[in-house]
Amino acid sequence: MKIDLEKLIDEFNKNKFPGYYVGMAKSYGWDIAYIEIKTNIFNVALDIDIRGNIYLVFRDHASLSIFNEFLHRDFEERTMIYDQRNNKYELGTIPEQDLDTLSITYGAIRNIIEFYNDISVDYHNKKQLESSRNIESLLLQETENKTWNDLYHFFEGKRLSALETVKWIKENNCSLSRFGDGEIMLLTEDGIYFQKADKKLTYELRNICSTKNNTLVCMPHCVVERGFWHTFWVQYWFRSKFFINQPVYGDTFVSRPEGFYQFGDELVNAWMSIWENKNVCIVTGEKSRLDPEHLMLSNIKNKEIIYSGNTNSYDDIDSLTEKCLEKKDIDIFLIASGPAGTVLSAKLAGNNRIALDIGHLTNSYDVVYAGKDNPEQLPFC
Repeated sequence: MKIDLEKLIDEFNKNKFPGYYVGMAKSYGWDIAYIEIKTNIFNVALDIDIRGNIYLVFRDHASLSIFNEFLHRDFEERTMIYDQRNNKYELGTIPEQDLDTLSITYGAIRNIIEFYNDISVDYHNKKQLESSRNIESLLLQETENKTWNDLYHFFEGKRLSALETVKWIKENNCSLSRFGDGEIMLLTEDGIYFQKADKKLTYELRNICSTKNNTLVCMPHCVVERGFWHTFWVQYWFRSKFFINQPVYGDTFVSRPEGFYQFGDELVNAWMSIWENKNVCIVTGEKSRLDPEHLMLSNIKNKEIIYSGNTNSYDDIDSLTEKCLEKKDIDIFLIASGPAGTVLSAKLAGNNRIALDIGHLTNSYDVVYAGKDNPEQLPFC
């Protein structure tokens, strides 16, 4: 059965559907009448063909996505919502007596406007949240760009590689104090899981970073790739940079897996050449991850060990310093004691002793050469 589309258009426009979002009925060719329904959320139309079938037409992909999302449907760009032959309507509920095409059209428009009213608050809340997130993302990106630009120019021409770091301490017969994420956090008065925040510790770390003495201060290099250090530097760089002032900086990763991955045996040999046939005192926690019997320490002439606490070892910094200074026949102190080790190496350097803050040196070797777990994955107490 065919319907008179021209009559349908005239009747619809004469009894205009009350609604700000509903346009006038118009014809498209001789066999289609259409009605635009445009809101501030979506833009759709109803197509009525000459057989009385009604189609929901999406004018853009965004409108299609909104209907699919909120109605949990899988609409196509042009979807039949009323099958005249089978009197089947698929967009809502139409009273049985309203089965003429114009009434079905009115009902479909009501359903669409009701849908708009139902989703309006949630939709705009969602858009506001997306907008806020976009602003946050842009601000974060701006902060990241400023951070990397500032980091690059701050360390430009002053930073040694891991291999250059070892060569530097050997050639200059100096001590080594390494700053990792924990030391930098403590520098800004934030505590870490194995060393509580301490104002005196903070002061000592700041003093090491800003004082010129016989200690090579090491800082993590600028790892721009997204990951731990990317996030870390964005959070801590502008809080810590004002306490850092050295003519040259070693690489904190000199005793980390990154150093061994980059330089391999050359770095291993450089390290071992420093304590070859030397009298060495190792300062580490009683249940430390450091292995005093490790291959890398096998060429030491004589070896002594001083044990520190496994956690909050800075509490014993004065006692540790005193114990170290009592040892007169030691050529080099090798220290693996977290932030306390960073401070201890500088204190010993101030007393004309050579002390190297080696941290996870032996474990990092094992990661690269023996495929073992990263140091942080190993128990330490």
